[in-house]
Amino acid sequence: MRKLDKQIRHAIAYDTWWKTNSQVEYDSSKNPYYLDVLFELLIAQDGLCAYTELAVMSRKQVAELKLVFESGKVKKDTKRPEVFIDLEHFDSSDKKARGWNWENLFAVWDGVNKKKRTFEALHGIDTILKPDNLDYQPFELLAYNPKRHAFVPNPKQPKEIQDRVEKMITVLCLNFGTVLGQRRMYLESQIKIANLSGKIPKIHQFPTAFALIIQQQA
Repeated sequence: MRKLDKQIRHAIAYDTWWKTNSQVEYDSSKNPYYLDVLFELLIAQDGLCAYTELAVMSRKQVAELKLVFESGKVKKDTKRPEVFIDLEHFDSSDKKARGWNWENLFAVWDGVNKKKRTFEALHGIDTILKPDNLDYQPFELLAYNPKRHAFVPNPKQPKEIQDRVEKMITVLCLNFGTVLGQRRMYLESQIKIANLSGKIPKIHQFPTAFALIIQQQA
């Protein structure tokens, strides 16, 4: 799970609004800034699920999202893209009190969003793997098992840190069955291309897992 730069570059009207409406309950697509937030996140995340890095949009589709903003607001009558993505609250306990807090929002594959709610209720939430944290360092906290195609805590970290990372790997569904299967299929094909060509291919999804594999092979 890579580190995200979540600067607001397009949804300027939302940015102005939420700074003076921070104590507003989340009202999903009823909110006039719903698409603004979703599109800004998808642009910042390069069309990937914020947690699993599964691609939900192509780079071409992401580029097209930038064109629907006019004077800092999504153009009227713009439709929601037909992709399996949800607006997700990293800390769900903040959903009612500060439902539109930019720092707590991510665009997440809808299958993961549903599971994450269950796991968060069971295990709680920890910001150690929050992808927009300034101090989040994925290559220091995470390692990768290329045989299982599963993320694991970095064994170089103290036991306390490993335990926290392990919990959040579960909560954020980084190794959830469907995701793991798709990651395995995609990365094994890319690794084969790299081995045959001698060049590292440009990949669109699962960049952190791929980078960790390449790091291990170096």
